[in-house]
Amino acid sequence: MDIFEVAWQVFNIKLEALEREAAREQGPACLSPREAPQLSVVDLERSHPITLTETGTDFLLVMPCVTIAGDSEEAKVVEAANKRYTQLLAQRAATD
Repeated sequence: MDIFEVAWQVFNIKLEALEREAAREQGPACLSPREAPQLSVVDLERSHPITLTETGTDFLLVMPCVTIAGDSEEAKVVEAANKRYTQLLAQRAATD
């Protein structure tokens, strides 16, 4: 075995030690399965309550559909209908 192989082995040993130390500092989630703490039978049989709740909806992109020309007579009628519908949705959201 030459000096380079020995140096490479020493480097790998030190690197593994540093990785283990960093994993311990970050917590048990970062440990390998061999190093992670083992759960006992009592831990596995214990009941763990989980509460699920509904969250609000966030829209990332709102792009209204345009199917008629904006300068036509129909556009005014459609815009009025859309405004009434938006108000209806706001009223429903306020009552919920």
